[in-house]
Amino acid sequence: MRTSILALLGLICSGLETTSAQASPQPALSPESLKPPPNTTTEVLALATQSPLAPSSSKATRAAWWQSFGAPELDLLVQTALHNHTDISRGLNRIAEADALVDQALSARLPTANFSGSVGYSRNISAFGTTEGTSVNGNLPIRYSVNLWGRYMRSHQAAKDDLQAARWDQAALRLALSARVVEGWLGYQAAGRRLAIRLAQQKRNQRRFKLINARVAAGLAPELDRLREEQNHARGQVAVQLAQEDLALQAMALRRLMGVPDHPLSTPNFVVGSSADLLKTNRLKQPSLIPNNPAATIAQRPDIQAARARISAADQRVGEAVAARFPELRLELNPGFTWQQNEIAGGNFGSNGPTEASGFSLMSNATLNLPLFEGFRGQGEMQASRARLKRAVSALEGLVVNALIQLRQAQLQETRARLELTGLELQLQLARKTLQKAQARYRAGVDDLSTVLDAVASEQQTELQAVAAHQQLMLSRVATYQALGGAPLP
Repeated sequence: MRTSILALLGLICSGLETTSAQASPQPALSPESLKPPPNTTTEVLALATQSPLAPSSSKATRAAWWQSFGAPELDLLVQTALHNHTDISRGLNRIAEADALVDQALSARLPTANFSGSVGYSRNISAFGTTEGTSVNGNLPIRYSVNLWGRYMRSHQAAKDDLQAARWDQAALRLALSARVVEGWLGYQAAGRRLAIRLAQQKRNQRRFKLINARVAAGLAPELDRLREEQNHARGQVAVQLAQEDLALQAMALRRLMGVPDHPLSTPNFVVGSSADLLKTNRLKQPSLIPNNPAATIAQRPDIQAARARISAADQRVGEAVAARFPELRLELNPGFTWQQNEIAGGNFGSNGPTEASGFSLMSNATLNLPLFEGFRGQGEMQASRARLKRAVSALEGLVVNALIQLRQAQLQETRARLELTGLELQLQLARKTLQKAQARYRAGVDDLSTVLDAVASEQQTELQAVAAHQQLMLSRVATYQALGGAPLP
């Protein structure tokens, strides 16, 4: 049966190679260093079909992947979420259930022993007199089903594989939850950056509004300039209020992930400071690069290991269904003890004193059960178990393909975000120079206020775009870590 699994996986691998070669054009933005080799899918499947790992084997290198972002607060937030989130507790209950099913499956491989005892009293009247009897019986039946074809052994191994899959599912759940917390934290930080930009812009608007009022009072600028600047100032105040509400919503979403509605969150560092400081990409420590061999790392993803365990469990259940159609031998040994006392009194032939009898008994038998006709139940169970095995193999194939696509997509998004951020930083420098020149020309009376307002809007829009690009850069790195199942720390 295991040979059939490997053959099926070989067909999957060859099919994936053909599909990848025919329908996967190389994106223009993907650098050569980020392209996985053409046989990555085959390599991942080959590694995934090896002996499954224990869920704790990669804990030291993968559990705290978010620490590579260099934010101590983030580590506390993730640990709090992993401790309090209800999905984690439900996963632990699933593990406990699977563990109990392992013990239940083990019981079929062991002998069963029961004790039965009885005490009886009887009184009969006949021509011979009144007969009274007392009896005490005790039996210890021991039954055992001989595992001739490995039926119960396979059932027990399948239950153990299900337990391992449940543990890997828990590891995958922890990875997904930690990624959601990191994404929420990045959203909270980005909201703080946007608020800082709005606050800095509001201060500049206030200074410019005072300057224009002075120029209007001195007759150097028309009243229309003051009205335009007042409108721009009011628009900036509304933008600050919206940014504050956005920051509060991001904080609420982050607290919901942690399962603590009133968990304290530190104010993002970006709220205080000049806007020129906000767009530096080195404000957050960049995580380490992905491994040189992503196939080996992807093969150790918890969801892929869980699928591997389910394939093993399905394979064992195919063997269990086949063994159920063969003869079954059951052995029984029933030792017992009996004590009886009888007495006859008041009869026509006189009375007899009480008589006692006691002794041990032993009964043994062997039963051979051969299923002949079960209404196609056995054949249907075999076909169903084979279909479940093929479904498990297909699920592994889909996970591998999705993991490779997710990794490539994350790499392309990161490349795009870096290119966009580099261009926006250059645009921001030019926008600030343009604003300075526009303000100087306005003071000199060469241009009107609309030129200054256009330059202000351009600068602010570029700053906000750079914040979004920086957030996307970090989110793409989170997606990379998810695709790799939690990359090793540097």
